[in-house]
Amino acid sequence: MVELRSDIFIIPTSNDISIIYAPLRGAAFYADSGATCIIKEYVERGNVSEESKDTTVYKYLHELSQLEVEKPKKEEIYNNSSGVMFILSQICNLKCSYCYSQNSRSKEILSMEKIKTVVDSVCANNIKKNKTFSFIGGGEPLTTWDVFKCSVNYINKSTEKSGISRRIGLTTNGTLLNKERILFLKENEIVISISFDILPDVQDNQRPFPNKKTSSFERVHNNIKMLLSNGLIPKIRSTITNNNVNLMTQMVEFVIKNYPEIKLLHLEPVTDITENSDDFYRAYIASFMKAKQISKEKGIYIKNSITHSFKRIRTRFCHGEFCVTPSSDIVSCHRISSDKEECFESFKYGKVINDIEIDAKSTNHVQEIFDEKSKHCSTCFAKWHCAGGCAMFRVLSTEKVQLSYCTFVKNTLKSVLEEKLGI
Repeated sequence: MVELRSDIFIIPTSNDISIIYAPLRGAAFYADSGATCIIKEYVERGNVSEESKDTTVYKYLHELSQLEVEKPKKEEIYNNSSGVMFILSQICNLKCSYCYSQNSRSKEILSMEKIKTVVDSVCANNIKKNKTFSFIGGGEPLTTWDVFKCSVNYINKSTEKSGISRRIGLTTNGTLLNKERILFLKENEIVISISFDILPDVQDNQRPFPNKKTSSFERVHNNIKMLLSNGLIPKIRSTITNNNVNLMTQMVEFVIKNYPEIKLLHLEPVTDITENSDDFYRAYIASFMKAKQISKEKGIYIKNSITHSFKRIRTRFCHGEFCVTPSSDIVSCHRISSDKEECFESFKYGKVINDIEIDAKSTNHVQEIFDEKSKHCSTCFAKWHCAGGCAMFRVLSTEKVQLSYCTFVKNTLKSVLEEKLGI
């Protein structure tokens, strides 16, 4: 059981009040300076003066102390019971300015033989009856349309035979869709997420075709319209950089006007240690919260990985993925998916050969990386949401960059708490 004293955090705000937050109990309230002093006394001593026991804030603390909560349990890194993430290839038809894999691409394509081996293994694992099969980037999945189509057909056949409920997800840049492919996606109930930076100038600048003669915005815009006209409503994931950090309200308004059926936007700050200054993070939070207010009024849900994490209590930012790369390696992070990338061996823990082969020593090493925390985590109110942050980002960035990101995480969650409390 978790004692209340270790689950109480005092978060100062810009005015003369504090947010009192108990994350494991899902409770938050605001306190003036007098009430805050009583709470500090409780946290430090485990008790308060007799005079303070007659206050409203002490009654709150007493009620919270009666709630029985436990720390979340850790999950194993390797776990194919829930499903699998496939990177079919690292081939891509765009040249995105912020692409994390453009310097480590190969022309290798994951074979159907390997895909079938993985699907069979996932279906044979009976721990969970609901399985997710995701096809994501590293390249553009639809550059290998025939492999994708055969994979979906095999998943359908295998899950039906095993009596398993399946969900198939596709993350695409949206440029290679056409009527025939859209009908296939609809027939197979594929959940679609489109990587798209929404505003025409931003999209064409940040996600251009290599020749830069054709507008990627026009191509994706028209394909989204085609999806919607066929009853398929995709999610949109946009990357926020210095180019569009102050344009998030315009992005939301553009979606409302042009794609009114779409109700989910993911606006994620770019992972770039050269761009992500403290000024960028401050601008991002201000712009995101304004966009969030507009989206709320219009019935659209917008999120980023931080605000989404507010709804979850966890021991790791990411539990670690069961991700199969084009070279049939099994990695714990889809962003470290090539042996040309730094720290690849630190995130690899298996291989698909004739069967799925998991290396125990590598798995333990991966587990250690994902469990690692900063010395600041133990006293941080965000520790059960952030849970140490992204392992990939932590391994590849400096301590200074990590501290800057840590401040960003705390300020984002603080803004969410202020919004919910009406401060």
